[in-house]
Amino acid sequence: VDDNKLNVEATSALGKEAGLSVEGYGPMKWSRKMALWSLSVSRIAANPGLVIVSGVEGSDFATPVEVSGGGGNGKGKPEKK
Repeated sequence: VDDNKLNVEATSALGKEAGLSVEGYGPMKWSRKMALWSLSVSRIAANPGLVIVSGVEGSDFATPVEVSGGGGNGKGKPEKK
């Protein structure tokens, strides 16, 4: 979470067939070039504390990283297995 923006990235053994979404925020977009799923949400009120990524393989979760002073990337990265 950085500047009221939530960035989530996830990978899946199923690749583009995984159909991933972030609960409470919507579907993720598949990047063929980067071979991962991502979602950016602007104007969130606060760090949600927990992000749940769901797809045909099930669900996984990550704790968002709070970024201040320009360090880090603010991306929770659950790995779907």
